[in-house]
Amino acid sequence: AQDADGDGLPDALEILIAQKGGSANASFTTDNDGDGVPDFLEIINNTPPNNANLPVASGATDLDNDGVTDAMEATLLSGGISGQLDKESDDDQDGIPDYIEAITYSDPFNLASPAKPENLSIRTLNADYTATGGSCVDISGHRWINVMDDNGKLLFSINPVGNNLGSTCYGVRILTGKSAIRTNGAQYIFNRNWYISPANQPSGEKVYIRFYAKGQEMQDLWGKSVDLGIITALVNELLFNRDHVRLTKIGNMNTLDALATGGDRKILTTKLLPFGASDKMFTIGISSFSSFVVHTTEDNAPLPVSLLYFKGEAVDNTVVLNWATTSETNNDHFLIERSSNGKDFEAILQVSGAGNSSNTLKYLWVDEKPLHGMSYYRLKQLDYDGQFAYSKIIVVTVSGIGEAVVLYPNPGKDQVQLYFEKDLKGAKPVITVYDLKGRKCPVNVEYKEFNKLLLDISQLSPGTYLVEIQYPGNKYVKLMIKE
Repeated sequence: AQDADGDGLPDALEILIAQKGGSANASFTTDNDGDGVPDFLEIINNTPPNNANLPVASGATDLDNDGVTDAMEATLLSGGISGQLDKESDDDQDGIPDYIEAITYSDPFNLASPAKPENLSIRTLNADYTATGGSCVDISGHRWINVMDDNGKLLFSINPVGNNLGSTCYGVRILTGKSAIRTNGAQYIFNRNWYISPANQPSGEKVYIRFYAKGQEMQDLWGKSVDLGIITALVNELLFNRDHVRLTKIGNMNTLDALATGGDRKILTTKLLPFGASDKMFTIGISSFSSFVVHTTEDNAPLPVSLLYFKGEAVDNTVVLNWATTSETNNDHFLIERSSNGKDFEAILQVSGAGNSSNTLKYLWVDEKPLHGMSYYRLKQLDYDGQFAYSKIIVVTVSGIGEAVVLYPNPGKDQVQLYFEKDLKGAKPVITVYDLKGRKCPVNVEYKEFNKLLLDISQLSPGTYLVEIQYPGNKYVKLMIKE
């Protein structure tokens, strides 16, 4: 597609924006109605760029105070965001928040977007490479810029996300083999490190960087850690990357000496993804530039719980809450906490954790007695040692309170009944029973009178279950306790 002004938006899209009432000379940042959704994104999502009340009324507001306007949240939710939504939510788990992908003309729901420059090969020469003076690169705009050495070999990529970094100088040091791995006595250093030095530090959104490395370099760091007894060979590369590898950003220093002391140091957890058939790509978001060093963690303490999402939905007169973890370490339990004002929370349920797991686990619970109107929910995750962490807060609105379906008796032992407020008129509801891990539990259903069903729960183990009732135009979820 042609892009005469070189701003990253195709000419045809800019013409369409103007025709639909947006800016006459659209760019990534033009937002004619001021609702926080750029004109180009409104056109892509078929909403008018000159109406601040679409896709939602008063779209420029930010009711939940998460840094994303209500209009932008509605745009992302309509696109298919499956988890909690704030300025850091990352639906496709590529290390780049959904909000950032949306405003940089990328797809927040596709792990393959933004596209990786896999037509380029990574620099492997065992030598320092630096760019200074006229060799530095001008970096600005909203597009990914691939930075290469003078042989066209890939070093890293940057998306400045609207920041004008100006002339940007940089360097990379590459070593080879397990024997070359460096140590400061507490951490073991990856055989590749970088510095990036722009003329201007970011003044707006975070800048996102992809650092590239050969797969063998990660294997060398893993092998060295096994040799030294930091980990055992049973810790595979996936768990090693997740639990034992971090990136330190060393502020106020532009050096390739990974063992240099001083500077303003901040340890970051990066998103590590495959690049090509066997190589690696580290993705981070930063607010300032400096030197970057990948290393083993000093205490080698794994993250306790990696929360994939936490979301809630008003269903009939209940709130269905569900969340998922991609890993759990020493996770004792979760507390579901609720608030009417977003500040004062009370615990309303405790759900057991999995202890230790490297699999994706899903959890589900229904608040059968939600607050009328707007409710705020969060998760409190507690370890066996009493340490805890909170999830982001989500907001769910329940407009009406009533009883369209009644489950009785509850608790029940062998059989429970479902009574429907209205005549089913021959419709046969689909009944599905889940445990609190989200697993389906088979039960026999007997259709009786015009508004009554019997559920045989005699084969279920004692505990708490969720009963989902669906029939045309209706969906209900009830909490059931089996004695």
